[in-house]
Amino acid sequence: MKNISYPRLMLIIFVLLMVFEGAIRKWIFPFLGTPLQILRDLIPALAFIIFIGSKSLSHNFKKLSPNNVIIIPFCFYFVFSIFSSLISALDSFFVALLGIRTHFAYAPLAILIPFVLKNVSSVNVLLFRMALISVPVDILAIYQSTQSAESWLNIYGTGEEAGAFFGDQLLVRATGTFSYITGMGYYSQFSAITSFYIAMTTSDLRTRLFSALAMSIAIMACFSTGSRAVVFGVVLQIFIMILIYPALLKQILTSLNKNAFVIAFAIILVAYFSSDQLDAFVQRSQINSDDTGWRLTDGFFEWVNIVISEPIGKGLGSGHQQAAIFSGGEGGFGGSNSLPESELSRVALELGILGFLSYLVFKTAVIYTSFRVSVSSKTKTLKMLSGLSLSFFLILVLGGVYSPISNAIYWFSIGLIFIVN
Repeated sequence: MKNISYPRLMLIIFVLLMVFEGAIRKWIFPFLGTPLQILRDLIPALAFIIFIGSKSLSHNFKKLSPNNVIIIPFCFYFVFSIFSSLISALDSFFVALLGIRTHFAYAPLAILIPFVLKNVSSVNVLLFRMALISVPVDILAIYQSTQSAESWLNIYGTGEEAGAFFGDQLLVRATGTFSYITGMGYYSQFSAITSFYIAMTTSDLRTRLFSALAMSIAIMACFSTGSRAVVFGVVLQIFIMILIYPALLKQILTSLNKNAFVIAFAIILVAYFSSDQLDAFVQRSQINSDDTGWRLTDGFFEWVNIVISEPIGKGLGSGHQQAAIFSGGEGGFGGSNSLPESELSRVALELGILGFLSYLVFKTAVIYTSFRVSVSSKTKTLKMLSGLSLSFFLILVLGGVYSPISNAIYWFSIGLIFIVN
């Protein structure tokens, strides 16, 4: 069991780097941006290598055998992806490496989590500690949105000043300790929903009250990013968890009644400190309401045209927004780098029809398994935890690959399902 301590320590470092790498990159050591990202992305694989050196390896992996519904589709997805990386390697070896890193760097988390955390109690302790970490990060994001674009707080990972605003007040869309808005958006959503989970499952009053406070602050941070998907995602995840565990609704209503003073205080806190962000968010939602339809349509169905036009695919990594840099171009979605914006389309562009189908089968298997585990779980905590994982899988149907934080959340959630199962 001693060998477990090293992967545990490495995963702690991984979490800290995931949350604070952007802050180090922006404000302390800008020249360490790339080395820190490489270190962060290698840690899960290194921890896994240490773990497989265990003498009890075969016994450990027997614990995962009931999850073959996930593991077998993953193997097909992985094999097709490796073949696809050979295609992109013909043009650029680094694009192929970028693709392998993007799709699979954090996959070891799914195997490590069940053995590092072992049980639901350990998961709850971890999530509560992550809620503790999230509070200063979320407060920073809220404060950033009140500062000008020229403020030293509002720069991106490239060192450029913030260029995204929302509302008539032209509030800066916050990045927190992350390099870009997307990372902060996913993180604040994760913080809000996991704090909600802790508040609803703990029996300790102080833990419940702190988790409720952390959730309130995280929701304010969600508004501060100006991201509609993040805010609506939190609401949708809570709805999914209520569907999985209907008694949760009664518990929420009971908590509202028993803790009316605390709830009122939290509402006043949110209203006072984030009224400008909320107003700006509503304005942005109204102004950009016309793009909701085509974003959803493209998000779900644009890949059909992609696999028809690129049946073999352009190779693993070619759909990444930074892939063009290795060909002498510029990263991102603009200019000559005409990538589709929807994530499913970019995956289809990389893998072609067969590889993309293996990717869809894998994601479907993950959702099916998590739903089956959620339904069959007997206790409230297990239902809530599996419902939490299922809500992330459903939210990340259209995403979860190209953003490091969402990718890590996805594989971490698979590890949670392995624990419950």
